[in-house]
Amino acid sequence: MRNPFSNNRMIPAVASAVIINGLILSQYIYYWINSTPSDLKIVYALSLFLGLEFLAIFIGVFVSIKSFIKFSLVTIVPLTCILAFLISYEASYYLFFFFYLLAIANKVRLSWASNDYNRKGYNFLYAWGVCILFLLVSIIINIVGDYLPDFSLSQSVVSKYTYFDEKKTKLLFYEEAKSNIAFGCLYYFLMIFLEISKEWLFQVKERRNQA
Repeated sequence: MRNPFSNNRMIPAVASAVIINGLILSQYIYYWINSTPSDLKIVYALSLFLGLEFLAIFIGVFVSIKSFIKFSLVTIVPLTCILAFLISYEASYYLFFFFYLLAIANKVRLSWASNDYNRKGYNFLYAWGVCILFLLVSIIINIVGDYLPDFSLSQSVVSKYTYFDEKKTKLLFYEEAKSNIAFGCLYYFLMIFLEISKEWLFQVKERRNQA
């Protein structure tokens, strides 16, 4: 079978998406396993970034619709970047902010690189697929949250940090730090798989249509 990725100009954009998601995933894994009490502020920031990712998902939806590209570039994209900076500034954690900017820029790049009608429609379905993925991950974490390993985020350690008090956990998806970090790990791991499989399936479909 001929390789569907051969002579594909979308490979750089897809590869960069996989790398960026991998870098973000590495941060969630690292701070789940190796957090110290001094890192809990970063853990809280990573938890807040999940809410921001929910907003960023709609960037993918809007930029997949030609008539909404300009709207998203002047409203949702700047808003998301400002919120990401504020979260990073509060935690003095700018590495993740840099990764996040790369992820947003790549979402826009993927849209601009997709000029043909078939790919535009496929990207629209993919954007909504990401929304569904986010929902499914939240359901999974809700179900298995009590069985997740603590690693370095035991409740006795996290409870010493005031950011995880009752008032501020209302800003998070889950009250427990490990559940938020596990959400990030699972979500970005599946995003890597989704980026690869999306392009593979599209190329296979195009080959069959041309046959």
